[in-house]
Amino acid sequence: MNKLSFKGIVLFLLVVLAACGTSNNEEQSEGTNGTDEKQTLSVVTEAGFMPFTYLDKGELVGFDIDLLAAVMEEAGYDYKLENVGWDAMLLSVKMERLILL
Repeated sequence: MNKLSFKGIVLFLLVVLAACGTSNNEEQSEGTNGTDEKQTLSVVTEAGFMPFTYLDKGELVGFDIDLLAAVMEEAGYDYKLENVGWDAMLLSVKMERLILL
C-alpha cells in the first residue's frame, strides 16, 4: 500500500509542477508557445497500480489519468501519454531525455 500511495503522491506533484510555469510575455496565454497552438507535453507512467493508473482494454485509465487530463485542460496544454516501466523512466531521466515522471 505504501508503494501505491507514494506513486500517487509523486504523480500528483509532478503533474502540478508540469502545469506550473512562468512567462516573460504577458500576452502569451498559458499552455501556448506564443501561437494559437497548444504546447504538447509528454507524460509517462507505469500502468500497474489500480485504481491510480492501469490498462483497461489497452487504454490507460484511473484516478491519475483523470487528474492529469483535468490539470492539463485547465493549464491549456495538450499531452501525449505513454505507458513505460520504471526502469525506462529512470533511464530517460538519467539520459536527460525526460525531466518529469
